[in-house]
Amino acid sequence: MPFALAPTLPIVSFVLLDDGKRDVDPRALAALPFPVTVALDASGADVAKRSQAFSDVGIEVAVTGRAPDGADTSSQQAAYFSYVNAVPTAVAVVGGQGLGLRGAASRLADLRPEFLETGHGFLALDGAAQRTIRQARSAGIPAATVFRDLDGDGQSAKIIRRFADQATRKSRTEGIVILLARLTPATLEALAAWGTKDRSETHNVAPLSAALLAGF
Repeated sequence: MPFALAPTLPIVSFVLLDDGKRDVDPRALAALPFPVTVALDASGADVAKRSQAFSDVGIEVAVTGRAPDGADTSSQQAAYFSYVNAVPTAVAVVGGQGLGLRGAASRLADLRPEFLETGHGFLALDGAAQRTIRQARSAGIPAATVFRDLDGDGQSAKIIRRFADQATRKSRTEGIVILLARLTPATLEALAAWGTKDRSETHNVAPLSAALLAGF
């Protein structure tokens, strides 16, 4: 989604995973005082319809998915196109087994032509993938790694907000931090509380695409 970055301010981005198991009203996310990006599971029910519902209210969409363990390059390529075709409004691919989750980001090297063909960015969930990310950027793919998972262990809203505050402070030295969370009631409560403070004078709280392109 369009976003005008203040060039002197650090960037914080929130990516929220939607596994399709909860009935999330896109308008509730649109009501947050800052933009977020929703990553939809490509295998979820009615995923194209749900992605369009988020896009219709101005929420940026990414896609995630799974490929078989040990998949060869052709299988990875087929999985990639199935992801991006399932969610046509997606601007980036977020992790996924065989595409960045659990240390497999090195396989991104096999998919560079596909990323360049479709123009998608890439967000790795493996913080150890920095070398792969640098190579992807050199090849012309906007790519980054998640700075912190806010609620992967079922954290409470209070702890999620504390993690977000810590990451926001860290962004002053890192320049860009991308935070991952899930569409749970605790996370939405935490983000709503976090957003009560006006951060526009100190930070760019931006959609994922803006963070990827700024680091590119």
